[in-house]
Amino acid sequence: MNGTTVFLYRNCHPLANTVIPVLNCEGVTQGVLNDMILPSEIEEETLIWKNQDSACALDNFGNP
Repeated sequence: MNGTTVFLYRNCHPLANTVIPVLNCEGVTQGVLNDMILPSEIEEETLIWKNQDSACALDNFGNP
């Protein structure tokens, strides 16, 4: 996103129809992934936190 740091809150539940908000550092929504913001616009992702009991495999961020 043009060198801007953003945060994505992802849900990897396969049956959930989840809207993934894209937030800036101030917590202001910049848009929604796959709607207003394309996944190809996200240049680099780093996992910040994951519940230790999570069954999610987050090795490939494009498909959590």
